[in-house]
Amino acid sequence: MSASITLNVIISRLQDPDLMINLQGFMELKRFLTQTDLHIQDEENLIAVIMKKCIEPGEVQAIGLECLTILMEQGINERNYHPILKPFLDKLQLVNPDGRANGIEALRHLIASIPSNVARQVTSFMTEPILQATLSPQSQSTTLDLLSDYVHHFGAYLVAEHDTITTLLRDIIMKTTQSSTRKRANNTLSYLSQHLSDQSLQQLISTTIDSIRKAKASTPLFLSHLRLLSTISIRIGTRASTFVEDITTLYETILPILKDETEEEEQRASCLESLNHIVEVCLTADITSSFQRIFGICMTNISYDPYGIDDDQPSPKSARTLTDKELMVILDKGDDGDSSDFSDDLDDDSDDISWLVRKLALNCLCSLLKQFIAELDRNLVQILQVVTLRMKEESENGIVTIVDLLTLLIDPLRRALQAQDETIIRIASTLLTNIAIRLHTISAIPPRLSLLSLLLKFPATLLAQYTQSFLFLALSFLPPFEKQLQPRQYQSLIPQIHALTFSFISNLIDNPQTLEHISPFIDKLVTATKTAISDSPPLVVVEALSCLQCIILMLSNEQHTNELKGIFAFLMEQFTLVERESDIKNSIISTVAVFASHSLSLLPPSQSQSLITQLSEKVLDSSQKLATVDAIAMIIHSTSINSTGISCVISTPFKVDPPTSPSMQPELVHTLLKTLCVTLKQSDAILVEHTLCAIDACVLHHIKSIDESIFESVIIPAFTSQYNSILGNIPLHFFSTFTHLLTLKPKFKTKVFESISKHTYRLLTISTIPHLSVRELIVFFATLCSDSENKTQATVTFVDEVEQEIFRIVQESEADLSLVGLSNLAECLGMVVRLNQSATKARTISRVLETCQQYLAEYAGWLTSGGSADVIEKKRAPSNFTSPIRPTPTLKRTGDLTTPLVSRTRQRTPTSTKRQLMLLQSPSPSRLNMSRSPSNADSDSKSPLQITSQHDMTTILSLILISVIGDGEDFTQNKDGPTILSLLYTVLSDSQNEAILSAACRALGGFLGGDVVKNLVIWEKLLKDVGPGECEDKLKPFLPHHALRTELLLAALQNMLLQKIETPESIKCLEGTSVPLFTILFSIVQNPKNQDLFKMDAARRSVSESVGILVSIQPHTIIPLLKLKSQVDDPSTKIITLQSLVHPSLDGTSPISDELIADLPSFFALLSDTNEEVIRAALLLVKHIAANRKHDLKTLLQPIVPNLLSSLAPTSPSIPMDGQMYKKKEDRIVTLRRTAGFDAVLTILQQDPNALDAYSVINTLPSALDHHDDLLRSLASSLIVFYADNDPNRMYESIPKILDPIIRIVDKWMKDNTVHHSFGVSRSADIRPTLMAVIALKGLKGIENCFPFVEFFRMKIMSGLVKPIYDDMLDIRAGLI
Repeated sequence: MSASITLNVIISRLQDPDLMINLQGFMELKRFLTQTDLHIQDEENLIAVIMKKCIEPGEVQAIGLECLTILMEQGINERNYHPILKPFLDKLQLVNPDGRANGIEALRHLIASIPSNVARQVTSFMTEPILQATLSPQSQSTTLDLLSDYVHHFGAYLVAEHDTITTLLRDIIMKTTQSSTRKRANNTLSYLSQHLSDQSLQQLISTTIDSIRKAKASTPLFLSHLRLLSTISIRIGTRASTFVEDITTLYETILPILKDETEEEEQRASCLESLNHIVEVCLTADITSSFQRIFGICMTNISYDPYGIDDDQPSPKSARTLTDKELMVILDKGDDGDSSDFSDDLDDDSDDISWLVRKLALNCLCSLLKQFIAELDRNLVQILQVVTLRMKEESENGIVTIVDLLTLLIDPLRRALQAQDETIIRIASTLLTNIAIRLHTISAIPPRLSLLSLLLKFPATLLAQYTQSFLFLALSFLPPFEKQLQPRQYQSLIPQIHALTFSFISNLIDNPQTLEHISPFIDKLVTATKTAISDSPPLVVVEALSCLQCIILMLSNEQHTNELKGIFAFLMEQFTLVERESDIKNSIISTVAVFASHSLSLLPPSQSQSLITQLSEKVLDSSQKLATVDAIAMIIHSTSINSTGISCVISTPFKVDPPTSPSMQPELVHTLLKTLCVTLKQSDAILVEHTLCAIDACVLHHIKSIDESIFESVIIPAFTSQYNSILGNIPLHFFSTFTHLLTLKPKFKTKVFESISKHTYRLLTISTIPHLSVRELIVFFATLCSDSENKTQATVTFVDEVEQEIFRIVQESEADLSLVGLSNLAECLGMVVRLNQSATKARTISRVLETCQQYLAEYAGWLTSGGSADVIEKKRAPSNFTSPIRPTPTLKRTGDLTTPLVSRTRQRTPTSTKRQLMLLQSPSPSRLNMSRSPSNADSDSKSPLQITSQHDMTTILSLILISVIGDGEDFTQNKDGPTILSLLYTVLSDSQNEAILSAACRALGGFLGGDVVKNLVIWEKLLKDVGPGECEDKLKPFLPHHALRTELLLAALQNMLLQKIETPESIKCLEGTSVPLFTILFSIVQNPKNQDLFKMDAARRSVSESVGILVSIQPHTIIPLLKLKSQVDDPSTKIITLQSLVHPSLDGTSPISDELIADLPSFFALLSDTNEEVIRAALLLVKHIAANRKHDLKTLLQPIVPNLLSSLAPTSPSIPMDGQMYKKKEDRIVTLRRTAGFDAVLTILQQDPNALDAYSVINTLPSALDHHDDLLRSLASSLIVFYADNDPNRMYESIPKILDPIIRIVDKWMKDNTVHHSFGVSRSADIRPTLMAVIALKGLKGIENCFPFVEFFRMKIMSGLVKPIYDDMLDIRAGLI
């Protein structure tokens, strides 16, 4: 049956004269409306039918009103609200009180369902009847309930009637004699106060305060106005900050004169509640002047107790402190002793609400002190005194609040104890005794949990005074010594109290000095822990096992052998149980490990062997492998170390205690090692990491106990097998552990080398392995090939084998090696050479250079012959050259040797070779980042030349080898140096292969890096004289070839300078070359033929980094030269000048030199330049200054603030179209300039929140939020978060400006992701910063009064696709705070 037919059937039943059929029809209609989400065509007819049955009170009216509310919530036509509400509004004028009451109840029911979008239309005809009904004395109380609901929902739309309603309600308050009517009027007026203008609110509060002052104390009118003031203070939120001083002054005067009667105590509590709310919602600055008044009010009311403490009892400051024995006597006597003075039955007196007054005063004091942390230390004595007295008398309802306050005092208390403040120590000791006695007398679980949680945070030095008393108390909370039967409502909390008790005991006994105090309780402690471990929930068992570990540590000596043996027997029983939860099994294993690591020597050898065997079986068979491996490692670390003079080279993931037991028997060590080596083969990465730590510890600590046969048959095979199975995911500690093993046993190096060398080369050619792992692999392999027992010939053999194998791999690779793989192979061979002793090093370097020279000579011959393929095959090696590599088949030259150069330029690789070049030119990421990124967007899509033959790869490998082994070496003095330099120059001048050019420039950097002063002339010649070449018409379309060479040479020079500043000696050498190098670099920049080159950011970056190094070496010389360069007309020169000033200093920090500060105005003047890229570079300098110069930042930036703020704006204002993001996108460089500006502003504000005018910055945020660039929107969102945290008032005032762009961002994201979400595609990254801004705005005080934001948050954020992402960001925000 269709929905329309169903609805017609229902309507026919509603029109039936039979009451029962009507009821059935309404129930079906309710079910139909809740289950059907479709538009009702004849809405007016349906409403008319419902209204006919709803006029008269009864069952039909009740269910009919429910149907109407469902219709209104789903949305009906605006014109249909009048027919629904008008009949009930007419009832307000009836003389019959029952009819009037029925109309009021119906309207209250319907008002809550009226949506805000029709509020204005509805209030136009509802306000007058409701106000008229309120004026009538008949049923005035119930009419006020209606008016209260009406004002609560529609107060914002009744601006014209605010004054009328306020006057009406104040007249009712003043004239009525009925308490209930006055309370309702108060409540209605407090709802209205949320929507009043500032002037009207000021007048209302002033009038109320004056009325309180004029009224006679304790009269109904006095209490009514006081109640009104406190309620308004809560309702108006952050707007109460304007009235803090007036309200606190009034409370300070009025509260002391209130009587100890129920109604006045209630009003006292109401005032304190409002005061607490004011403190919570107002900023610290708003309540600073009223701090002392609020503090005094709180302290006075914390002590308010008309039935409590005698004034004659001594103050805690002067009272005598109980000893541990005296406290034990009191606790042992129970209620017959002094503990009878401690109240525990105040809650039974239903008329006494003084506990509520104290609780609210404590809450207010906590809120106040959280904002004024510094006041904790100043008022510590006063607060502790009051709280100590209240701890003795406070009811169970107030204990939890006292604990909250005491938690704030823990840190100040620690500082006072460190300062040996005798007064604080005395008061704190008295407080502890009162806590102990209250713990003994309290029967309810919640306050007991709070007190135990507090004791866990208490300073250990104080708790140590009462070790026996607290142990006695704690044991009384645990089975089998628990005395009190808990009420049924607390049964679910019993496991928590038991777990917390065990945790407290662990803290209490975790001190060797307390052993003599604990001795009388050892048997009971062990019994309690065994009982809990045997039969308790997992939460309790885990804490009991932790407590048992502390007991074992405390008893780990020969005087307690019997107790320890009993514990061991119990643990082994639990150890063998199968049906236990995973957490419990892990804790049992850890406890066994603690026992074995501290008391293994107390056991007979057979039991020790049995324990180790069972642990080994657990590793092999159980699911608790990780916990068992950690247990084994703990045992290994805690046994005594056979000193080998070698320290552990890795960090372990477990706690290492000093060794206390003698060394294990060799058989046990062998058993553990065999087990661990088997575990090493597991696929779980975390388990492998922990196993590596355990093996390393075992070998280090017990090296003398390990037979070489174990090394040869177990350890080395396990590691080599694991090594050869690595395909990419390399365990973090694997190489360091393997290196350590071979350092201990160097005789196995040759065997390991033979087993792993081939797989090593394979790993080096995998480009997907992380760079850090590759570096560790290279260091490990080079260490393996280093001098073995000073046998020079063995080392040379190693190097020869590595060299032969690497060149063979390259020659047989079918040209499928990436530049990353080639670079890794070269780095490996270079590291092998560099790690050898000096005599061997010189010999191996010469052999490698000879090989490189041969391949470079072949390639140079091919270049000079015009690219003939026959040249290389016919060319013979020099007569004195003996190649160390094995003969290979005649090379078939294809690709770049036979194919015309134009064809080769069109062959593209799918992988970005720019990224490969970056890796090739940068031996380590920390040194350099030189990926070329042309400013022209089209050039980014071009891919450079592909490596198309083995010949290209052998040439590149030779060039990289020269650079790697040339770090710090002056090869110009080598016998082959001039020849190699000539070959490099030929390759650089004539090659058209970008990859080879890059490698040649890198080789030149290494080759010429030995003596910069001597080779300065060569650098100048290279940079100035490398011409366009003979094949310029066949080169890459986006970059002239001479410019490519220049760029690569600049990168090589930069790399060389970075290497030179690593040692003080090299820095000293560079000082004499700073000015000549500066002149050379800028002559290249200002050369007209390089104009296009320096439009590219990578080329500019190479020069600026090099100049930045010179600035860090000699700032007093270079900065004046840069000042002159900043005044030229060339934009590239200006940009490089500004970028060079951002370079870090030689020690890795970024201090701002005095020379730069002196000339800063000259550089900041470029913020007004006409070139957008120059402005962007100047903004990056501003950010650098802001990040590293805090103390006078505002003074430095003051002259440039206008330019800085103008950099945030777009070039021309854009208008959002169709409610979407800006359709017209800015130029890319303008966007980059704006991004740099917002980044600089954010950095400045993080250093000094008052450095910039908040309104000026906030006014720029809407255009940034509406921008198409994700990074720009993210920075704008970060600024919103910043201002929401640091200047919430101004951020709150600016919500109307920024809310519309935020709504557009969310709307666009939801629209874009609706389709993607259906396919399971996640595109949440671009909305996360916006949601972080929304979260910050949601936390603003008073945001609940901003109806547009509340509506947006409810409709867009808390529903649909955005909600899960919002929840994630909420967790992130909580973690950051």
